[in-house]
Amino acid sequence: MWNKKHQIGYLSLIIILLCNISCSSSKAVVSTKPVPFLTTPIVIDGTANDWKNIPFNFEPNTLVRYAIANDSNNLYVCITSTSPGVNRKIFKMGMKLFFDTSGERKEFCGVQFPMPIDDNALQLITAAGNGNPKTTETEYRRFVKLQENQYTLFGFPDDNGLNSISTTDYIAVNFSLDQEDIFIYECKVPFKSIYGAQVPPDVLKRSMSLGIELEGMPKSQDPNAPVASEIGMPGSQMTGARINMGKGGGLDRNPYGYSNQTLYKDQKTFIKFALSNK
Repeated sequence: MWNKKHQIGYLSLIIILLCNISCSSSKAVVSTKPVPFLTTPIVIDGTANDWKNIPFNFEPNTLVRYAIANDSNNLYVCITSTSPGVNRKIFKMGMKLFFDTSGERKEFCGVQFPMPIDDNALQLITAAGNGNPKTTETEYRRFVKLQENQYTLFGFPDDNGLNSISTTDYIAVNFSLDQEDIFIYECKVPFKSIYGAQVPPDVLKRSMSLGIELEGMPKSQDPNAPVASEIGMPGSQMTGARINMGKGGGLDRNPYGYSNQTLYKDQKTFIKFALSNK
């Protein structure tokens, strides 16, 4: 028979094992294959032309596709979305990327881009449309272009706060939204911007984590408001985003199943990956 001492020891072992399991499950998944190493820098112009030979992965928590690569001095990220629901959520609430040098799930430093659209701007867009959906859509796209002019940095050693997109010698960002609602986002982050002047000599042998955050859209306070006014975006009658318009002009069923409930929910994920030195 076990005495009290044996029971306490057994219970302690169980607690330790449970703790180890819970701690390990909270970490980002390790990528066994390093990201591609680039011999030619990527041009941050809001297109995916430089990413043709770099694999993209679908991220189920945020419903976007992403690609990561590095060269000797910089980390590159590309994010794309063909879902109108995802895109409108990004342009309403903005998007944040986090970079964690420990390879865990920490908001170590990051960039917010595009910037959120406030309610006053949305009301001006609706008023400028004067009830004409096409005019409202034109005004919306014009305002989206204005969002390309600035971004916010936080947690970096230098130059935090609001920055102009023309400041490309530090961190470079850009995006595009074409007439088919295909969203393409690019970001270049120099290692010196993350670590400061003293970049570790073995930086290319380390792992990092990329965090992606999409904030939930606020619901209308009016119980009788239609879905379109809750979202506050042109064309939002397609809030389910179950249909995508492809380049060939055909209508396709959206594989992401983006629903109204997802619009109001915060979406966040961390992706752990290994840098490459060749």
